Amino acid sequence: MWISLHRNGAVTVVAVLLLFVRVAKLSAQDAPPPSSSVRLEVDNDLFALRGGGPPPDYDYTHGTRVSVTRPSAPAWLARALRTGAKCTGAGTMERACLLSGISLGQEIYTPRHNSPDPIAGDRPHAAWLYGAIQVQRLAGTQLQSFEIRAGVTGPPALGEQVQNGVHRLLHNHLEAGWEDQLPTRLGVTADYDASRLFGHAGSRAPSRFVAGSVGATLGTLRRAVRASASAYYGFGAARTPISDAPLVARPGRFYLVTGYQQSLVRFNAFVEGVGTTPGAVRLPWVGEAYAGGGWRFRHFSAEYRYVSQGREYRPEPGRHAYGAIALSVVGH
Repeated sequence: MWISLHRNGAVTVVAVLLLFVRVAKLSAQDAPPPSSSVRLEVDNDLFALRGGGPPPDYDYTHGTRVSVTRPSAPAWLARALRTGAKCTGAGTMERACLLSGISLGQEIYTPRHNSPDPIAGDRPHAAWLYGAIQVQRLAGTQLQSFEIRAGVTGPPALGEQVQNGVHRLLHNHLEAGWEDQLPTRLGVTADYDASRLFGHAGSRAPSRFVAGSVGATLGTLRRAVRASASAYYGFGAARTPISDAPLVARPGRFYLVTGYQQSLVRFNAFVEGVGTTPGAVRLPWVGEAYAGGGWRFRHFSAEYRYVSQGREYRPEPGRHAYGAIALSVVGH
């Protein structure tokens, strides 16, 4: 299942999203507070739905992230932002309250050519091992998110060990060229996103809505601005909300998700390289589409997404697809 998007694809996807659900004012007066969660996310081109043949083991080839989120934040931060420190019920969520989280993650990128020597025009081998803290401000149908990631690139990020270790386990070819990966450097990025949803849900029906979002990334490894539209359609019995998806007031036992994001990229070290490590010529406009679904049962949820990312650099022949799997354990 390949998603084909042209330059006017953003308009087409937004139109489809608007037809996906009926737009109306959200009724969340009796929504229960979100629960804490522990979430494991794994991205890999091996998981992408495709025809026969081996997966395309290049570009963004693997990512892992473990997160812990909770519906509260330090009291001093709540006082500074003039919000409630805990999302304890519908009243605090309507007036504004804070959620917070911590994460540990790794991202791995490889060039399209598996060569022991760098190929002119191709992206470099790269890995990033990072920790992150996140604070979110929830106010009814609006969510503001701020996250800081700090970590290291180069050999300490363990890209070669993870990728070729898995390849040895699966008896696949090894990835050559890691000796010329991005150098060992500290990487810091800050992400800000503001989202607002539109949709309708009865007092007992699962959430069904369209959401719009704008955001930006600044830092030593990436700099970009973006805008996106997404849709959530839940069905089956409604469940209690989870902190890692605070805008979904009533998650369905089963649900479908879809969305499109358009980014204006001003810098991407994982494409362009850093210092003496050469890279590719970055393309400024990068689109990304996804579609998937999930299942929620008591204190456990599972989700799969198919992601199709647009060209990031000039020699790249077309879109790159990967699959994303997320597993969450929901607390109280």
